[in-house]
Amino acid sequence: KGSSKMFRVLILLEFVVVASSRNFILIIDGGSSGSRIHCLPYDNASRRNGLPEFDHKTLNYKVKPGLSSYAEDPGKAGESISSLLDWAKKESVPPAEWSSTPVYLKATAGLRSIDQVKASKVLESCREVMAKSPFVFEQSWARIISGVDEGKYAWIAANYLLKFIHSIDIHDKVSNFPVGIMEMGGGSLQVSFLANSSKKYDEIESFQLGDQIYDLVAYSFLGYGLEDVQMKFIKSNTLQTHPCYPSGYAFKDIPGKGDFNLCLEKMKSVVPTEIAGIQNVSFIAIENFYYTSLFFGIDELKPELVLPTLRDKASEFCSSKWSDLQQRYNQTNGAGEELHKYCFSAAYIITLLGSSNGLGFADPLTNVKILRDIDGVSIDWALGSAIYEVMKPKLGLLNLPLSISSIPAISALFLFVSLTALLYLKRRRRNCCSFRFSFPEFVRLRSEKNCIQ
Repeated sequence: KGSSKMFRVLILLEFVVVASSRNFILIIDGGSSGSRIHCLPYDNASRRNGLPEFDHKTLNYKVKPGLSSYAEDPGKAGESISSLLDWAKKESVPPAEWSSTPVYLKATAGLRSIDQVKASKVLESCREVMAKSPFVFEQSWARIISGVDEGKYAWIAANYLLKFIHSIDIHDKVSNFPVGIMEMGGGSLQVSFLANSSKKYDEIESFQLGDQIYDLVAYSFLGYGLEDVQMKFIKSNTLQTHPCYPSGYAFKDIPGKGDFNLCLEKMKSVVPTEIAGIQNVSFIAIENFYYTSLFFGIDELKPELVLPTLRDKASEFCSSKWSDLQQRYNQTNGAGEELHKYCFSAAYIITLLGSSNGLGFADPLTNVKILRDIDGVSIDWALGSAIYEVMKPKLGLLNLPLSISSIPAISALFLFVSLTALLYLKRRRRNCCSFRFSFPEFVRLRSEKNCIQ
């Protein structure tokens, strides 16, 4: 009878280990132009240097507009999140996994830029909807993240995909050094890179992944994302006509002039401060850096050719009439939502990455690669956020199955109980001195709602 109970315990423990190998996590990116839910499956059993192994095929779904658009009607913010959760239930997470899948809402520059009382009401509306979903949720998981957090998550994502995280000694100057990340969203611009221990920095963000502590130089420039900086440009310049939009297109009732050289000259007034040490780091530039480069067909070029080629192509584009551009790119008045922005975005990128009045890069530009994905996986801060949350230390044995850190602990416990059982059976067969364990009639494994803290 005793041995039967012992093996029941072993079977239950083995089930916990096996069941915890396949998990899902949902991250909702509450951006300035829309909200996008990411479903990220990961495997605890196939870990890489202590990190979770995420599937290359992740799913996502976006709704518009952004959460900040509901500042005057916060109830509709919850409705937009509800549609994302409905998609997750129908299209991405198996029903059997709903009760063990955590969902996070991380709002970015859009909500950071509005009145915080209104932003709080928008978030509360979202929390009410998320709390009623079948997924695991805690109130603190729906929040506004800082720009520094956004940059940190993007840095984690890029270096995870490049296999730099947990694969090198960050203090070893001979090793390949992790890359920095530049992310241009709609409302803000983030620049993050690993601190050099021999230099002093004003902005340091320290965080832990597993047993490794990383010190990031992290800058976030609110209002310098592509959408917001267009408004900043107008406020910084007295304009009768706008040099950064094609002739025939009016931006905020200001007629476009299509003068790319003048656009570049005036763009200097809206570029954020220079960043010390940026010349000595290899960077990946993502999001609007990539979308603009892709449009102009320069996304495959060597770094030193990017800016001069972009300048030539954008100058020709900007000098064209709006009606001609619509015909060339098969756009109609209703469908040309992004087309008008490429003259402005090209000038903004050239100014940011150029050697004069920019962020501080050298000429020619050799240390910035503009990318969208690595090995077919999109470089997205949502992936970095998922890794960060999964790697957080957990409290309590029953909360551990979804955590990477739980596997060694459970394995050790499994080994200990197994050895104890073998010792017990061996001594019992030999009829040696009394050697007894007192087990409860059953082992109860609870399914906790707060399985990720």
